[in-house]
Amino acid sequence: TDWQLTNDVGGIGNVRKTGSGSLTVGNNAAWTGQTNIDAGTLILGKADAPVMLASSQVNIAKDGILTGFGGVSGNVTNSGTLDLRADAP
Repeated sequence: TDWQLTNDVGGIGNVRKTGSGSLTVGNNAAWTGQTNIDAGTLILGKADAPVMLASSQVNIAKDGILTGFGGVSGNVTNSGTLDLRADAP
């Protein structure tokens, strides 16, 4: 199942992406806790509206994918796929 998050999300908590579907973050990704992508795809923004992920640590597991347009403020530990773009290819 694919989901799209259009509201601002903030705070100090952690976010965990599980399951084979995708989660698109289309607005402010201001949470500062860890982001764990265990499986499936976390998509940041789009070419004309990039999203900066404020997480202090992003962990991408073997079956996880982080993609989209924007960037990550913190550290990234990648065992899966990382494909972030600053603008359209």
